[in-house]
Amino acid sequence: MLNISPNHISGEAFQKKFSTLNEVENKISSNTLKKLIFSTLFILLIVLFIPWTQNIRSIGNVTTLKPNQKPQ
Repeated sequence: MLNISPNHISGEAFQKKFSTLNEVENKISSNTLKKLIFSTLFILLIVLFIPWTQNIRSIGNVTTLKPNQKPQ
């Protein structure tokens, strides 16, 4: 709330009167969603730093103009 008025109200009076307010305020789905998003981002961050090597096996010859330029 903005608290623009100098009058204060007790929050417990409204909670006792309206049962749906209790249900909405006690929901934990937003906390669960936050935990799920942060854990997914953390796992993706770890996966980014795992070394990745790709090897392709093939049959053929490596040819260059100069023999000292071969990667072996």
